[in-house]
Amino acid sequence: MSTPFFIAMRFIRVLLVVLLFEASSTLAATPDELALKARASRFYELQVAGKHAEAARLVAPESRQIFLNGHPVAYKSYRIERVLIRGRDAAEVEVTAEILFPPPILSVQPRTFSVPWKKISGQWYFVVDPAVLDIVARRQTEAGPKEKPVLSFKPLVTFGLDGEIQRSLRLENNSSGAIQFRIASFEEECLDIKNRKGEIPAGEYFPLVLVLKKIPNEQRKTVVMVEGVDASKRITQLEIPIELQVPSEPVRKEILKAIRKYREEQ
Repeated sequence: MSTPFFIAMRFIRVLLVVLLFEASSTLAATPDELALKARASRFYELQVAGKHAEAARLVAPESRQIFLNGHPVAYKSYRIERVLIRGRDAAEVEVTAEILFPPPILSVQPRTFSVPWKKISGQWYFVVDPAVLDIVARRQTEAGPKEKPVLSFKPLVTFGLDGEIQRSLRLENNSSGAIQFRIASFEEECLDIKNRKGEIPAGEYFPLVLVLKKIPNEQRKTVVMVEGVDASKRITQLEIPIELQVPSEPVRKEILKAIRKYREEQ
């Protein structure tokens, strides 16, 4: 006959076994595995936070542009299941993540997958799967005429070539009905957006004002994600690339002066 005391003791024994197993697994991990796990954790943390451009810094150089040009995955959570060192400079990371899938699915679903990583100059970097590269190349080759997107923009936005820190672009509604839009994500460390939501009548445009509030340390691209909803509740997503240039010294001084003035006015 089990008593509360024996039940409690049995539970404690099971708990100790689990803790000892986890401790032994951690102790058995090599420095390379620990470094890779930390690097992969940071990579997915940034994506959960919507910092696609920052996550790109952890992507191998040959894959970085494809990663930046691709549609950001809407990760809601992640867990690193295990890391597997495949060779001196090659590894795989197994991840379980909750992902918000776009229409027509439009729901958060769990997925478990393995992705390649490689070591460059002592640091681990995410690598876009070669199969994905083949698919991208095939789609670019086979792409035919496309319908005009529901939402579009013009012109391209570049910061750092002159002393101006504000840029305006036209967020255009190409559909036959009004679109309610909102700014879903952007790099808040370097940018500010004054008007983050509104309505665009059919066939018209909305002037979106972007402000550079911090000079980047390196030339790179980031994105502003826009989400639009029409009267039928259909969701459209638009990715606006923003190019951040490293300014020359005279231009840098002008930009810093303009940034200070902008902050004082807020």
